[in-house]
This record gives sequence, structure tokens and C-alpha cells, in this order.
Amino acid sequence: LLFNFTQRASNNMDATDATALGVDQYVNVEGSGSIQGDPPQTGTLDGVGYSMTHGDYYQFNYLTNLGQPYSAHLEDNVTVSLTNLDAWLAANGAPRYEVTVYYAGQEDYAGYDAANSVTVGGISETLTLTQDIAGDGTGFWSAIGATYLFTSDTLTITDTATTFKSGISAIQITTVPEPSSTALLG
Repeated sequence: LLFNFTQRASNNMDATDATALGVDQYVNVEGSGSIQGDPPQTGTLDGVGYSMTHGDYYQFNYLTNLGQPYSAHLEDNVTVSLTNLDAWLAANGAPRYEVTVYYAGQEDYAGYDAANSVTVGGISETLTLTQDIAGDGTGFWSAIGATYLFTSDTLTITDTATTFKSGISAIQITTVPEPSSTALLG
């Protein structure tokens, strides 16, 4: 499952983008934009509930695909909650899931730097930035966080970044099957 956070529909991913990432199901969670105190974006994807709260959300360089460089500025205590993961795991016959967080930003503006103070399920996240991956000197970057394994029914991802810190652009969760008996013997 992939939860793609966007400010505007012009930056939504489509089925081609999802296929390229190996994603079976996805949702574009469109942010409200510039008004602090807006209600959280909520919904479900394949039975998994999602909720995203934040103070503000700003994106630009919209006409790009996930993993390509653009800015995603999530401000003032971002919280993403995923719920009902136990039922989703049971429906897919898997005991656990892995989580990867995608980030996006721009390096050539003061303060538009990497997300900081991000935790994924209580684990502090460390980013490895891929700078200017477009190779055109725009200074945009994208990053993919570490991959974590969880079994919890609810997952919370937080980012305490303040104004104009670049941040989360998407969250991907994937079921992880039990190891086969052959693999265990090996």
C-alpha cells in the first residue's frame, strides 16, 4: 500500500507511477494547503485507516512522479497514523509488514532542508539524501528512509519539523510473509 501525500491534484501519482514502484494499491492524500488548523486528511485503503494532521503543507515543482525531486514542506508537528493493520495482515496471510518513508525537498533555499526529528513507529529516522537527482541543477532532492519491520496494529509517524522544513512525501507499507520451512532449515 502506498499513501502519497500531495497538496494539489496536479502532483498526484497515477497507476503508471504505482506500477513502477511495485505498488498494488495507493491513495493520493491531498493536503489542504495553507491554513493552519485544517482538519486531518482521513480515509481507508484496503481496510487500513489513515489520518494525517499538520500545521501547513506546501509543495511545488508539481509535475513530477514520486521519487523524483520536488519539495514537500510539512510544517508544525506532522502526525500520520495508520490503523487496522492487524486485519490487513490477516487478510493477506502475513505476520508482519515493512514500512518505508519517502521524503522530498529543495536544497538551494535557506531552511528548506531535510526533515528532522522524524520517528517511524517510535524509531528515530535517518535520511540518506540523493541530491539533485534530476541532474539539471535545480537543487531538488528526494530521499528514501530506512525500511522497518513491524507487527503492531497501529503505526504512527511523526515529524516535529517547524516551518519550511522539507519532509514526508509518501509512506509505503508491504506485507512480509513467514519464512518458508526450507529457508529456515537453510
